[in-house]
Amino acid sequence: MWLRGVEWVAEKVASARESWRAGWLGFTFTETRSITEEQVRGRDSVVEAFARRGHRPDVIAGEHRAVYRTLARQELSTSRFQFAGFIAGLVVLFAFWVGVGEYFGNHSNAAVMIFAGMGGYVLVAAPMMVVAWLLSRLPSLQLVFVGLYLVAVTVAAGLIVYGEFAGTGPVRALVGAGAIPGALAFAVVEGVLTTGLLVAAVVLGWPVALYAQRYRLLAFPRSQSLRLLFQSIAMSAADEPFLHPDNRRELVRQMAKLAVILKVALWKSVRPSNRLARSVLKHRCALAAQTVEVLGVWVTLPAKTTRADYQERMCALAETLMSGRLDELPVEPLRGAISLQTRLTLLLGFLRTVLIGVLPLGAFYALDLFGVSPPKDVAGPVWTILWAWLLVALLSALGELGTGRTLFDRTLELFSRIAKK
Repeated sequence: MWLRGVEWVAEKVASARESWRAGWLGFTFTETRSITEEQVRGRDSVVEAFARRGHRPDVIAGEHRAVYRTLARQELSTSRFQFAGFIAGLVVLFAFWVGVGEYFGNHSNAAVMIFAGMGGYVLVAAPMMVVAWLLSRLPSLQLVFVGLYLVAVTVAAGLIVYGEFAGTGPVRALVGAGAIPGALAFAVVEGVLTTGLLVAAVVLGWPVALYAQRYRLLAFPRSQSLRLLFQSIAMSAADEPFLHPDNRRELVRQMAKLAVILKVALWKSVRPSNRLARSVLKHRCALAAQTVEVLGVWVTLPAKTTRADYQERMCALAETLMSGRLDELPVEPLRGAISLQTRLTLLLGFLRTVLIGVLPLGAFYALDLFGVSPPKDVAGPVWTILWAWLLVALLSALGELGTGRTLFDRTLELFSRIAKK
């Protein structure tokens, strides 16, 4: 009996050691494992769909495995970076707790101040978490309460900081008021400041996180596009999963991501040096992106043959990307469904070009209003150049709005015709 207990403990320790080595020392994180599991789960459906189109199963299985292997390596590198950032964030947070303690004259050791910071954060966050748990069946009200609570704590943190800088804050007096009240006040101040710091970090880091997420999506356009296509093919393998509302919503989200990759990143993987070739490639990728967006409309409003037609188009697009024959990208989207979107895109391009022309002129005029204008012998040529820049921008914007091509593209075409003559 005693030996069995020892063996059981040894087995659990060995298992924990292997999990630690795989999960942290090896940096095999959840997202990497999910990519591998997704590859195994959807392989048979993808191979079967391409086999119906005359492809060899072993070739498709190898391409399928290679795509997910590339993405797993990318996720592995990202996970290592995330882990390093997590450790750096913990170090900064510990240093912040120690720094706050030193500022308010707490002469305890670093471990006590870190413990006070952790306890204070839990003390401040506990009411929010309890009420959020009670409102779990009312998600809208839960979101409003959590948002207002975080705003209130962040404002309190801002008032503490402002009071210390202005020398009128009551925090120092509360912290020094006796042993137990002072310790409690110190823990609450640590918790409020920690919550404010984390909220500020999330708000300021949110654009960076969105950019990083977008960069990860666009870093490997071929692999990311094929992954989305393989997912769509697997989800449309049968009528029942395809018609499920949750799956259709997921397919629409995947089509939106795929359209962004095709429009923004696919042409960059080739990036021809010739300006005209680059313009044509970008235009073809934009048309393919529009076709994919229309397929999202198909999924939203399915008919009897929608699943088969959808899977056929997904397989055809995947074949194009796997073969590299980009001339086979779909170029005939449903014009009626995208005419409004095309007009909005042209209008946004027109406004962007006009803004580019107006900004330098407005900035120079604002400097003149504040008395920072250069001497008159320099200001005259600068004004002339800025007005000329605005005129060129307006002409380019009007030309692009009317023809869909920029002034540079039309000039290049004109010179090409002259050279041929």
